[in-house]
Amino acid sequence: LGVAFESTSGALNDSTTFTVYQETGTKTVEHGTDSGSLFDFSVGSRVWRNVSVGIGFHRGATSGEAAVQAVVPHPVTFNRFRNTATSADELDRTERAIHLQFGYMVPINERLSVHVTVGPSFFNLSQEVVGDVTFAEGDGFNTVSASPVVTERSDSATGGHIGVDVSYKAYETPTFKLGGGMFLRYSGASAKITVLENSVDS
Repeated sequence: LGVAFESTSGALNDSTTFTVYQETGTKTVEHGTDSGSLFDFSVGSRVWRNVSVGIGFHRGATSGEAAVQAVVPHPVTFNRFRNTATSADELDRTERAIHLQFGYMVPINERLSVHVTVGPSFFNLSQEVVGDVTFAEGDGFNTVSASPVVTERSDSATGGHIGVDVSYKAYETPTFKLGGGMFLRYSGASAKITVLENSVDS
């Protein structure tokens, strides 16, 4: 049972065109993904000598911000475009994964041991994105304002993981053991999330 830090990088960027007033405009969304904390839980058992089998679960949650830009045609004057920009804050991202762990325990000494695991991982991702952009005309049609429409998208993906769990036994009596540990795990998969109209890897 542990709390960890998840390093995530990437972007959910998308751009699309639309037709209004018999001309073509553009909508653009730039949405970065942030790192954050996660909760991790796993159980397992030694099945033969130092070989183990287990299952793990982790859940991570972060929030981010998306920048929204648009170029909107003028309703009266042809080939006259207005630029507008806004943002969408606190776009929640939740990632859940189940890891099937096949491991090998390496005892370094009586107090220190290293447990190496590898196996498949099954991910589920829920992500809030800017799914559309609506517009409102200003006075005299000289300006236009944009409002992001936030939509929740989800996808599942299968990947893999490799991990190292280091455990140190600091104190032991016949009925009580006290120690600590640290784990490092790399896991990954590619999920498809639709932003405006196009699917983006996440």
